[in-house]
Amino acid sequence: MSNGKAIVLGVPVLVLAAVAGHDLSGTKLTGNALEATFSYYTYSPDQNVWASISVVDSSDGKKMYSVYWQTCIYNPDYDHRLCAWASGLVPLSLIPTQKTESMTLDLDVPMLSDGGAWGEDCTTGTCVPFTPVSLPLKGVITAYSGPGSSYERTAGTTQQESIYPFGGHQSTTFSGERTNYSANFVGTVGTIAVSAPEIGANGNFVLSKGVRKWEQVYPPTP
Repeated sequence: MSNGKAIVLGVPVLVLAAVAGHDLSGTKLTGNALEATFSYYTYSPDQNVWASISVVDSSDGKKMYSVYWQTCIYNPDYDHRLCAWASGLVPLSLIPTQKTESMTLDLDVPMLSDGGAWGEDCTTGTCVPFTPVSLPLKGVITAYSGPGSSYERTAGTTQQESIYPFGGHQSTTFSGERTNYSANFVGTVGTIAVSAPEIGANGNFVLSKGVRKWEQVYPPTP
């Protein structure tokens, strides 16, 4: 559901330690979690948004939402883009859910911990970095089961390993049950209004029950 122009950066992670000259970071989640992602783009004007809401166990054992969202406007083209991103952690109480059917978002940059916002303004043809004071994420994600929807349930243990071309690796392990199903977000991200498609969905929910571990080992930047 992306137009290939979205600039996707990482979400916050816990920096665990430095091992043998490498940076070690990771997250862990134990128990139940309802998580979501969505993306949206339009032409004329050419613009897109992307967001993810996941759950992590904080260092003191409390569950937190790890949130990330971005907006990009390309006027008149990619070389003259205006993009902004925000990421960080928020308490579960700041994102109300209705069972596994809906999730209400009313977030902004000042509410984030262990993160922040950044952007780049290339509207003049020269890119200038800036720090957004506000980048609202407001709306409701609702489960969708109509035409164009999808549903998948898996159980057991899955493991993914990736070795980076220039050193380091990433691994993800999940043990338990996971359900992935379609959802629609309606609201605003930054200044961009997001609507549901006429057919299908612009996002998805993931309901997981089990233990997930994510770890990245990467050489530090010289």
